[in-house]
Amino acid sequence: MSLAILILVIQEMRQFWKTHSRLEYFLSGYNWIDISAFVFPIITAIQLKYKWDYFNEVCSVSTLILWTHAILRLRVISYFGVTLETIIQLCKNVTSVLFIMLLVILAFTQAYIVLLRLEPDEYFQENYGGNYGVDPDDPSGEISVANVSADNGFHNWFKAFSQVWFFIYGVWDPLNDGDAGDSKFLMCISILFSLITVLIFFNLVIALMSSTVEEVKKRGKKVW
Repeated sequence: MSLAILILVIQEMRQFWKTHSRLEYFLSGYNWIDISAFVFPIITAIQLKYKWDYFNEVCSVSTLILWTHAILRLRVISYFGVTLETIIQLCKNVTSVLFIMLLVILAFTQAYIVLLRLEPDEYFQENYGGNYGVDPDDPSGEISVANVSADNGFHNWFKAFSQVWFFIYGVWDPLNDGDAGDSKFLMCISILFSLITVLIFFNLVIALMSSTVEEVKKRGKKVW
């Protein structure tokens, strides 16, 4: 591992000194990934030695960065390089649409927070009740069961945003049970969210990618 990090550091230093414009070097996303590929393993090793907190989280990020770095290394091979450049150019083409989509998701996240932040956990929990009896000679009674696993996840921005993000993929569990599932106003907002994000934005991104794929493929070959 130390040898691999040393090789990466030497390669990056050579690339830095050979670059004509220092500003251009730091504006390149490739270079930031290259730098992260040896910085994060060093941080991980330091964390392991001194037993700092969040070791697993940093290891997870380091793993993703190293895999991304390894995949981008394939761009020196023509067969993979053109494909990678085509994917990057496609992403650049739909960046503005994705950014507006992100703003829409943030807007709906705040709307859900304003609407639901004061509701108790019971508002999202399904309650079940009924009668029970063992046999005619024994007394019978009533039983009530509540699904206490659900809670109000709209108290803070991070959890609320993650829940709204999963709404895009059809995961509506936080709003299906209890009084939340019976709220007509909440249902209308959720339907509006689905119409805007899934039907409009997703199809718009697919249409943009389909209409420009040949042009982007040629641009990817040129860039490579």
